Amino acid sequence: MSRNLDNQPDSPNPYAPPSAAIELPPIATNVPELRLFFRWEKLRTFYNTVLVVETQLSFLLYPPPLPWPELVSWLVILAVLANVAFCLGPVLDGYANWLGLGGLVTSLVIFVLGTIVAALLAYETLVNFGDLPSF
Repeated sequence: MSRNLDNQPDSPNPYAPPSAAIELPPIATNVPELRLFFRWEKLRTFYNTVLVVETQLSFLLYPPPLPWPELVSWLVILAVLANVAFCLGPVLDGYANWLGLGGLVTSLVIFVLGTIVAALLAYETLVNFGDLPSF
């Protein structure tokens, strides 16, 4: 029987998987920056849900005057912008942590204030959808 580069006997089946499973290191959740990141990623789901529900309710109350393809284009652009704006929350929270003011309460206050501002901006945009420039 021949030997491979590691001086181990070759397997009778050259297509056999390696016998030792590859273990990935665990995610270091004890690192403060990663805890902050994961906290905000959990909040992102709630943030997007609030904005989607608000959009649907706004369209029920104020039907959009735009044709369907243009409406979808604007909604995609606005959704991307809303998620970019969401990224301001973890940045502010990171600075608060750096200044010693961080914690769960600080994260929640920043999140609630940011979500209120985003919801007000979204409502104003949705009510005045006809004023948006067309493509």
